[in-house]
Amino acid sequence: MATEGAYPGYTFIDTGAEGGPYVAIGPRQAAGDEVLFFVGVEDVAAALTRAEELGGTIIQPAQEVPGTSFGVFADPAGHRIGVASAG
Repeated sequence: MATEGAYPGYTFIDTGAEGGPYVAIGPRQAAGDEVLFFVGVEDVAAALTRAEELGGTIIQPAQEVPGTSFGVFADPAGHRIGVASAG
């Protein structure tokens, strides 16, 4: 089941699996295609800070939207990884 997200262009997918990951389809944000996986964390801001301490680069700082917070960092090789927390 898909529902329109809190922001225009984002669609959230309900997989029906209890405790499963959030799944969403969003509009293209760059010239190239991208698949971005998110890892569940307790504290998004703290996870981004730790990634930066370990040599990563924050791509998108912690954001709050209804039901979740999230952010994106790149590891030292440039691979993008999302972190998210429910609530």
